[in-house]
Order: sequence, then C-alpha cells, then structure tokens
Amino acid sequence: MSFLLGSQYYRYPTPEPHQWEEDILHAKKLGLDFLQLRPQWRVHERQEGCYEWDDTDKLFELCGRHGLKVIFKFLLETGPEWLFDRYQTFRIAPDGTKITPYADASFYVGGMIPCFDHPVVREKAIAFVREAVKRYRSADALLYWHAWNEPRNRPFSECACPHSVSLYRDWLKARFFTIENYNRAVGMAEGSFEELKPPIHYHHYTTVALWKEWARTRVAERLNFVVGAIRQEDPGHRILAHVGMCSPLQDILNDGSDDRLNAPEVDVYGCSYVHWTGDCRSFARLEGSASFAFPNWKKHYYIYSLQTDWIRSCKNEVWVNEFYSNDWSKESPDFTDEDIRFRLYEALANGINGINLWQFRPERYCSESGNCGIIEPNGSDNERSVEIRRFNEFRRAQGALLDSYQKSRGDAALIYDVDSDLISRLEETDEDNRNNTVLYRYKNSLKGWYSLFWRNRMNADILSSRDFDRLSDYPAVVLPYMTRLTEAHAETLKAYVKNGGVLFAEPCLGMRDNRNWLHETIPPFGLNELFGRSHTFPKAGKLPFKTQIKKSGKGKAVYFNDFPGERYYNGSSFPEAAFMSWFKKTMGFKEYFKAKGLVVVKRGESIGKEVIFILNYENKKVTATLCNRQKRVSLQSREVKVLWH
Repeated sequence: MSFLLGSQYYRYPTPEPHQWEEDILHAKKLGLDFLQLRPQWRVHERQEGCYEWDDTDKLFELCGRHGLKVIFKFLLETGPEWLFDRYQTFRIAPDGTKITPYADASFYVGGMIPCFDHPVVREKAIAFVREAVKRYRSADALLYWHAWNEPRNRPFSECACPHSVSLYRDWLKARFFTIENYNRAVGMAEGSFEELKPPIHYHHYTTVALWKEWARTRVAERLNFVVGAIRQEDPGHRILAHVGMCSPLQDILNDGSDDRLNAPEVDVYGCSYVHWTGDCRSFARLEGSASFAFPNWKKHYYIYSLQTDWIRSCKNEVWVNEFYSNDWSKESPDFTDEDIRFRLYEALANGINGINLWQFRPERYCSESGNCGIIEPNGSDNERSVEIRRFNEFRRAQGALLDSYQKSRGDAALIYDVDSDLISRLEETDEDNRNNTVLYRYKNSLKGWYSLFWRNRMNADILSSRDFDRLSDYPAVVLPYMTRLTEAHAETLKAYVKNGGVLFAEPCLGMRDNRNWLHETIPPFGLNELFGRSHTFPKAGKLPFKTQIKKSGKGKAVYFNDFPGERYYNGSSFPEAAFMSWFKKTMGFKEYFKAKGLVVVKRGESIGKEVIFILNYENKKVTATLCNRQKRVSLQSREVKVLWH
C-alpha cells in the first residue's frame, strides 16, 4: 500500500470560496496527495429531505482538475434544527435534564448532539449518508470515505432518554439473564430490569463501570451503522475512521471510546496526534505541551510515539488523522520546522500508513480560530510548510522501499487494560475533577513506563489486555497498575513466566474482581505464589528497583514495592539511570545502539532490507553507535537519518 499524506481543508464556512483554487494549487506544490472535506449534516440538509451540495461539488471538481484526491468525512453530530424541533431527538441526562443542542469547537454550526439511539435520528442520518455516497461514489477524485470523526461517548451522562435506557436494559439482560444474577454481581437490590436506571453519580464503581462499558459499545455500533450505509451504496471505496485521544490517553469517564471495538468496523483506523500529555482545560490551557519551544519538552515528546504504537496494535492499516501542524493555542509559540520534522519521521518509523495534516489554513472562525495552519492566514509559506514539502520529496524518492516498510516488534510489551483505567479514574474522582482529567494513577503509570522506554533506547509495544495470546512474542511484559484481571489472565501470565518470559507488575495487581470487589488475596488466582509475595502497600522511601525477583520455570516475576511509572511521570526524584540499568539487566536486554543524550532509534524491514531511523533530538551534534553492526553514525543538531541495509 502507498504511504499517503494530505490535509484537512474545508468545513463550512472556511476557507472561503475565492481561496479554493489558489489553495489547491498550493497544496499540489507542497506535494500533498489529498485534501479532506468535512460536510456537516446541519449544513447540507437545512430543510428535511432537501440536500445542498454546491460547495462540495465545486471542491471535488477543483481537486479532480488539479490532480488531488479527496477524503469525504461525514460530521453527523451537527444535527439539523428540524431534527430536534419536529422529532424531539434531544439527549436526556440520567437525572432527567434535557441536554440542549449547542455549538462548540468543531461543531460550531450548532446541533451538537442528537441522540443516535433514537430511531428517527438513525433513519434520517442513514438517508443523508446514502444521498452523499450516491452523489460522489463515481467521482474520479474520491479517495476514501471517512465514516465518523472521533467516535466517543460524551459527556459522563451520555444519553438516558427512553430509547437509550431501553437499549441499556436489554444489554444488561443479555449479560446477566435475571435480575437476581445482576444483583449478586453488582451488589444492588433492584426489583426488575424495567426499574433499573443509569447511575447519576460516579461513586458506585460497578454500576458506573457497566454504564460506561455499554456506552463504549454504542460508540462502536454508531460507527457500524454509518459504515453499513456507505457500503450499501459503494462497496468499492475504502472506509476509515479515527479516534480523538486514543484509549490509553483519553478521559475514560467523560470522553471514552474503545479503539479495539471501533477499529474492526473500518478498513483504516487512526487517531488524532495530540501534542499534550496532561489535561486539556481549554485550547489555551494545554498541560504538558510536547514542543521544542517549551523548556521541559524532553519530558513530553514521547507522546507521539505512544499514540502510533497503540493504534498500530489495533489495526493493520493505521493513520494519523489529525496531525497538528501548529499549536492549538494562538497564544503559544508556533511549532518549528524541527517539530514538524520529528513528528513526521517518528510516525513514519512507527509504521503509520498515512497522515492527514490539521489543517491547511489556520481556522478563522469560533473557538478553534487561529490554530493549526500549515500555511499562514494570508496563504504564504512558512518554515513548517517548507519542511512538509521536503518530507514529501524524501518519501517519493524512496518509492516502494517506504511503501513496504513495517516496524519491528518492540523490545517489551506494556499492557493497557480499559477496566483498570476506569477504576483508577473513579478512585481519584471528586467534584473538582469529575468533568475532565487524565492525571490519575493509571494514566500516569502507563505514560511514565512508556516514556522511560522511549528515553532510554528501548522500543515498547502497547497491547490491550485482550491480547494476552501475544505475550509470548515479547521477552518482557510490564503490567502498570493493573487492578483488574481474570483467572484466564492469571493462567496466561503463569505460563508466560514458566516458558521464559520476564514479568514486571506494579502493586495492587488484580486487586478487584469482575464485580470490582476487593479480592481476599492480592495478587489473586495463585499469582501471589508466582511472585513469591502477597500485596503490601508501598512504603515511603523504598526504591522501586529494590524488590525481590522470583524465578519460576525458565522465567522471572518481579512485583514492585512502588509505582515506578507514576513516580517517573511525576518527576519525584526518580533514579532513572539506575532503574533502567537494573531493568535491562533483569530482562536480559542487549543494547542495539548507544548514544549520549536523547537519540531515538526505530527499526523495521522493507523488501528484504533492514531500515533504521535515527532521530537526534538533542540541539547539538552527537554520535550514535549501532552495536550489532559496529557502525558509528554522526548526526547534526536535530537531524534525522534513515539507513537501509
């Protein structure tokens, strides 16, 4: 498959029509393959059954004339006004409050969000999708359909209208069969499923966990119905979708989805390439920006690699669908050409098949105004657009070698568990942070571990806890704050260690059962014998690497006294060099390159050749030594080199 790079271009009302042809010619000059259009339901069906496509028709015609492809991205979450007024398709919060549609951020034309569990919304949305597909399926310029922009459930309350609650009750019936089974599993005292209501507060772990799990299945189902409508009219073109903040990064309580459920619904799956590691209070208040303009950028720059490594574990063909070409906030320093260079090459080195830059011109309208343009507001180039042109020249010069590239398997596996993520979020939720945070133990620990590997010359793959059948592919596996696991998980972990794997677990492993009750023995299911210890809470002053290593069969099991990932993430006097030296020795890791400073090496294969990407993040000249080839490579300040062997 060919690697593709293009840009988001148009979402009504910007850019304006007099700019279109000039911009398309400019995009072609920069070497882009496609432009993305984002038709919004509210814009194109202002009167029920009357579809207006003048702007989209013209943009398809211009792109086709000048040799650019088009990605058609549906935005169904902006419901037309008649949909609410005529059919009462409002969402209802669990406490009975009507959620009035509004305009916000990328939904700035209004109508956010109708209830997609409502049968009329489903019927009208499918009609709109089919009408669009029939109109453009034969267009020469059409590249892909994009079925859903950032599928996710939001906010915490989701929708609890009669249609949604009925579906939720049916889901519970299919899972528990009888209300007695439900009560025993959840610890409640309901009289019947018909009396059962969604939770209105976050303190009851099990009912909230069920509600949020159901909500994630509904997100995947919504994606499925749009994909089905597209394929009914056009079985030939490929379909993609992308999540916003991917599962390991998003606020699972208020803004969650499940990439492992979403990805199978489409041909190509991707993510937005967020450039912050902490909370997003607003577009002007991003915590932990990963940009060379910020003094502590080294702490945060791992975030790009983490996202692409996770998405690649969910789907064979994956994209970065919103690659931000400038900072979200117009008040922050602009990204530099170096920022663009390193993000492009690291995405490429991580095995990404396509990139959609966000966006061609800086937005001029509403709360997203002033951010993210490749070019300047007046249409002129800048150092970022010039860097994008250079990258396109490089990738085209490589031809099939680049198109066939596949990243090598990681040196170790980090396990992401959606249930442990949610429980950790609930453990630390209060009135101050209930609405939006990703700063809690589970997230901190997972990000801390990944960052440790990235900064210390190791490549980690992130696997879902549903991928335990793949553990044997890795010499070492890390379980960051995994408080939920099943007996089947435990048996797989025992076999993994017995057969020679090295297993690292943080405290509280398997602390809760599938009801979210505390186990009587922690770790449960005989894992206390595997690790040679039972659970103890971490003690102040204990260094995380001073712990017992238990040999079992051909492998080793390590149960930490502390939370190394979180301690490193929080920067609390963590002994990074000593810890990573100990970790590598314990797992038997052999260095394949050496360098002083932050130099990242990614490896892969293409057409029988080894491909090595070397990225010197340091603002100085460095020398990297490839140990297995006895080769020294000199790199200039902030230089990227690609070697073929």
